[in-house]
Amino acid sequence: MIEKGPFVQGSKVALYELKNDLSQTGRSFKTQTNSDLGAFRFESVSLESQYVELETSGYFYNEVKGGLSSSEITLNALSDVSNRNAVNVNLLTHLEFGRVKKLVQSGSSFSSAKKQVERELLKCFAITDEISSPEGISITDNNKGSSILLAISTIMLYDKSEGEFTEFLAKFMADFADNGVIDNQTLREGIAAGQQNAHPSEVIEQMKGFYANKGVQFECGVFSKYIDFNGDGVIDENDKEEDNSNSIAEDVLYSEGLVRQDLSGAYAALEQFVGLQLKIEHARMVKGASSINPSSANDNTLNEAWTCAYKAINMANLVIRSMERIGWDTILPYYYADAHAIRAFVYEQLAVLWGNVPVVTGEEGVTDMVPQRTQNEVVEFALKDAQKAQELFNSSVNPWGYAKHKLSEDNIGVLLAELQLTLQQKTKAQQYLQKDWGELMCGAPVYDSEYEEALRKEAVANTVAGGHVRQL
Repeated sequence: MIEKGPFVQGSKVALYELKNDLSQTGRSFKTQTNSDLGAFRFESVSLESQYVELETSGYFYNEVKGGLSSSEITLNALSDVSNRNAVNVNLLTHLEFGRVKKLVQSGSSFSSAKKQVERELLKCFAITDEISSPEGISITDNNKGSSILLAISTIMLYDKSEGEFTEFLAKFMADFADNGVIDNQTLREGIAAGQQNAHPSEVIEQMKGFYANKGVQFECGVFSKYIDFNGDGVIDENDKEEDNSNSIAEDVLYSEGLVRQDLSGAYAALEQFVGLQLKIEHARMVKGASSINPSSANDNTLNEAWTCAYKAINMANLVIRSMERIGWDTILPYYYADAHAIRAFVYEQLAVLWGNVPVVTGEEGVTDMVPQRTQNEVVEFALKDAQKAQELFNSSVNPWGYAKHKLSEDNIGVLLAELQLTLQQKTKAQQYLQKDWGELMCGAPVYDSEYEEALRKEAVANTVAGGHVRQL
């Protein structure tokens, strides 16, 4: 697993074989994560050495802000795999990375260097407990190791953008690698600020919501006992999580900025999906003349399109559920409409492309698999979402301005017409096509005047609009 929070599907993973002095042998292997929970595997790796370095990069779930990161980060890990067939990459493996290398290259054995560095690292955060190898820890383990990992992760990420976080990590690692302590006063103050402002109970609730949205039950003991809240260098009975239930309202925890960030992530995934969908439709039209095989479950483009579609859906679900928890009308209702419109659009496209597909709403709870629904059920679900979005679009202020790459009150009617046509409700579709709607550009043209005209013709005749192949 790769976890800061979890890295999203498609994050890059490289494994480098190392010599005894931890320099690279020149042999490497590459793969990528295969789920939004950070899971990855190498199907076939043959090593001559027992030591490896993993380098990972990707977007991750920000457990402090409660949303997907807006930029990628890189995390590393070192491991002796002579007696290990699984290696996790996380913040602890990353922070110890440079220090372990320095000690080994100065003559220490790998095992003694790892044990020393793990004690030194925890001491930087006033933690006196010991842990097993960091690469054996996952935030989902629900034990001491996972609690310590979440505590340090929360402290380090406090009040930082991803760019600032990356810079803070780099400076921490450089300082720590030198002598196993943090001497830089600015870094020490940054850690103290993270400790003072940590809110483990809020982080855990947000993590539970994230994992529930993925169909997984997340359990973790409150990790307050691993945080030096008062910054005196000792974790004791005087360290308590501040009760901010009265000072910080729920609508601050999920602020307008976070809503816009999550929606921007959803639109970015939607844009990727649209681009891939166009490639798939082109391959269907020129059978045999493309490297894409639309009928193969193993086709990389199909798999990538599927991943992007459900990434957009999951981000929309996150916005919907978070806004419902705090009262969606406390932040601009237009954002709530945005999320429903995105979800409606993607499900309509999935139903056209694949017919029966799973409908994930983020309310499934603990389950290993979300069952498929029939194509009609998927389209009807999308129709309700689109109708709700239209109602809210028309009754609230647009905070984005005029943006061709976003669904809006100017183009939601085209989506509603498409949905009705897919359900063979031509009369109802005609009602939505009586006016000219604005265009939609999601990386490529989706709705324009020509497409609207094709829909009008389809609504009054037994024809098919040029952009989609309907399979009811």
